[in-house]
Amino acid sequence: RPRAKATIKKPFYLGACEITNRQYAAFDPSHDSAYISMTSKDHSRRGYPVNGLDQPVIRITWQQAEAFCRWLSQRTGKRFRLPTEAEWEFCARFTKT
Repeated sequence: RPRAKATIKKPFYLGACEITNRQYAAFDPSHDSAYISMTSKDHSRRGYPVNGLDQPVIRITWQQAEAFCRWLSQRTGKRFRLPTEAEWEFCARFTKT
């Protein structure tokens, strides 16, 4: 696939860690990340639980993520948003962990 040139016009911050279930629960206490499947699972186990408070939140839609950003912005007085594709790509390629 050919590379497309993207320009990032302004500096930005990107969180180093995923939003946790604990953080997301402050916005939506009814959300449950539930379970992920596991290999060789049997009928007595549903898989691995992924709803621990310090685990990353999963199973939210783009719209829910946007709503979380709006809520967090209103709550803190700072602007939060999802990264653009170019910003995400830049961080994925050039950020050292």
